Amino acid sequence: LEQVRSKLWHRSVGGILRYEGDHYRGGNPWILTTLWFCGIELALGNYAEAREGFQWTLSKATSLGMLAEQVHRDSGRPFWVIPLGWSHAMFLLFVREVLDRKAESMIWNH
Repeated sequence: LEQVRSKLWHRSVGGILRYEGDHYRGGNPWILTTLWFCGIELALGNYAEAREGFQWTLSKATSLGMLAEQVHRDSGRPFWVIPLGWSHAMFLLFVREVLDRKAESMIWNH
């Protein structure tokens, strides 16, 4: 996890890249990969890290609450396909996992 965070966390706008050297659409962080990472952090009991990525995701939603495929590497704004079903599905999976683990207070209330 530390290697993923150190190598794939986008330094300027946050979020997780798909892989090192990803150049698709310029190389942007993805909502899907960030939420996947949050799910792993949650499963390991790393609530602060899970919360950080989840809050990042919430901050990247459009004014209508839509989640994009990516977040633009320079502006930090939702980018490319909007809305993207996979991003919304991973969002729901993360929320379901929080509820199943009864970790709501560790994720929502900080």
